[in-house]
Amino acid sequence: MENWRMLGIDPTKDVSLIKKSYAKKLKIYHPENDPEGYQRLREAYETSLWQAKQVQTYSAFESEQEEIHFLISQQDDMTEQQSKRDGNHQLQVFMKDVETLYNDFFSRIQEENWITLLNSELVWDVNQKSDLQYSLLSFFENYHYLPHSVWLLFDNIFDWSNQTNLISEQFNQEFAEYLLHQISGSKEMSYYFFKEMDHFNYDEYLKLREEILNHLMEGNLEVAKGFFEKAFELYAEDPDLLRMYGVFHLQQADEISAQDSFTNALIHNPMDFDSFIFRAQIQYRSGQYEKVIKDCENLLSSESKNEEALSLIGKCHYQLGNVKEARHYFDLTLDVLDDLEDFEDLDEFVLEEGMYLDQSYYPALGGIGSDPHTASHKTLILNFCWWLTLMFIARNWIYLLLFFLLEIFTSLPLIITAILFVPVTWEVIKQSKVERLMLRNSQMNSKPVEQKSTNALNLYLRCLSSICVKSYVGYSAFYTHHEFAPIRDIWLRRRSLKKELKRWDIHNNYELKKKIDWHITEGYQHEFNQIRRRLSVLSLNARSAYIESNKEHLDYHKMIFVALGIYKIRPSGIAAFDIAWSIYFCRIGRALGHIDKDYALEIMIKAAQKAQQSYTNWNEYMTAYFLGRHFAEGETKLEYDESTFYYIRHLFNSLSTPLKVLNWNYDLLKDYKVNKNNLTKETNLFKYWRKKTKLIYLNKK
Repeated sequence: MENWRMLGIDPTKDVSLIKKSYAKKLKIYHPENDPEGYQRLREAYETSLWQAKQVQTYSAFESEQEEIHFLISQQDDMTEQQSKRDGNHQLQVFMKDVETLYNDFFSRIQEENWITLLNSELVWDVNQKSDLQYSLLSFFENYHYLPHSVWLLFDNIFDWSNQTNLISEQFNQEFAEYLLHQISGSKEMSYYFFKEMDHFNYDEYLKLREEILNHLMEGNLEVAKGFFEKAFELYAEDPDLLRMYGVFHLQQADEISAQDSFTNALIHNPMDFDSFIFRAQIQYRSGQYEKVIKDCENLLSSESKNEEALSLIGKCHYQLGNVKEARHYFDLTLDVLDDLEDFEDLDEFVLEEGMYLDQSYYPALGGIGSDPHTASHKTLILNFCWWLTLMFIARNWIYLLLFFLLEIFTSLPLIITAILFVPVTWEVIKQSKVERLMLRNSQMNSKPVEQKSTNALNLYLRCLSSICVKSYVGYSAFYTHHEFAPIRDIWLRRRSLKKELKRWDIHNNYELKKKIDWHITEGYQHEFNQIRRRLSVLSLNARSAYIESNKEHLDYHKMIFVALGIYKIRPSGIAAFDIAWSIYFCRIGRALGHIDKDYALEIMIKAAQKAQQSYTNWNEYMTAYFLGRHFAEGETKLEYDESTFYYIRHLFNSLSTPLKVLNWNYDLLKDYKVNKNNLTKETNLFKYWRKKTKLIYLNKK
């Protein structure tokens, strides 16, 4: 009965009445104004005709049916043609409105104007949507300088972000990618800091600005420089342009010009967080601590939980000797980061603050502000326990035990007994002497005990590289104080050292030297700097969107760690990671006899010099290393190892740390020749004992 109710008549076999009712209802349910109502009317009409047919003769019904279908078909054709004409006219009017709005720059950047325009009935006409979408995309292919919020508005209506394949086919891949960047905001820049100027071509300037962004991300600095000159001729008060100009100078290692550019950017946009932090980091590195504190405190007045500002204030107070204030701000920084779920388990993000905090509590380790005091009885006991721990780790007691067991249960000739006893005793005495030296240096009221220059250089190199030791804190600490020794490590640790090389797919001398050279000349720092170059030129919001839009990319996890280090570490990036491993490989290769000791020392000196040129203190070096470890984690089979994090912290909170007696700017070349001579003597001695051992073994056989 629903079909008859729709037609507005009672059930009948009169086909003409059905036809008249249908024609009358067509005026109400016009296909252009109410396509859904028209569809229901059409179904009711056809159902009524079928029912009427059941009570008529076949021939009569067939004749009348043809007539009806002819009339209806004629009506439908007329309706469709009229609808197309009306639709084309509406589309032309709409696109004219789009063009008019776009040509008025200060109107086009207001989202509400586009909302009003897109409320047109044409936008919601399902029959016109395809033509409308194609017309809009054709227009935006040539005229596309719009704020991110406007692109989001269009995407919410037309879902362009999920139609990239179709857009690529209809237009081109480049335009499809451009749309994705605009919709995601991964290359977002501001449109709200322009002044009204007569005869100014805004699109020409905005095109130059996008060219600069793309060339900086690709590392084409010379090309970008030319576009900068043209852009500044047109408009020199755009904070986005000034910020990118500052990053451009940073990439050229010109921090003075970079600071000026960031300052100019902040004049026009005081809320430009990137320019603020970049400038503050430059000022911190140049010793402008009071200025940094003042600026960061102003930022905290509006954003009290900004971890970058809190950390910078803490470091500045530390450098000024205000230890209590430094501790306060470091504690605040750690509290803020603890509340951020995004940084859960990312220890390297708090490593630098933790190291400074440790130092501030231990003035004898390089901290400033507290008066030296005599070590307590408890401290002495703890230090003595630590000394015993290192003695136990060294395993010298095992050699002594085996020596006495051998003497008790065998009858070796006196000459062999003497040969075995002398080197074992020498190792024990040597280690005990070093541990006593570190124990004496751990007394907070004592002056550092001077070491021989040869020992100081080797200790410096070990401090740079022992963070690579894959073990617990005790072993890492032990191999900071000690080198891989002939007796202790070549015989009993040879397998573990070879296993370390195998973990890096190093199987022979050639591969070892090639790996060392790669870390020195290129390393992971090269890839890190490439990604950093792409991310640093983007604003904070655009950077986050860019990383999020690359979730499926192989470098996604690397981008995350690069973003963490953009403000935190120096322009040298994660060079510390490559430096540490190049030195560590030299130590292993030298101990295993894979590389010449003179060659190893030369490479280690070269790497250490690079470390001193790249960083200004141990804190910066360790922070960069740990970030580099995470960056390289996916390619180096370096599983996440908490012991590395805790060992680095141990270096800054242990009273027996070697960092207390080692200045970061230690003169590496001063004792270079002395060390080379000593290495030659040690090499000859090592060869002698190895030869003697081999002869003893052969005689026993």
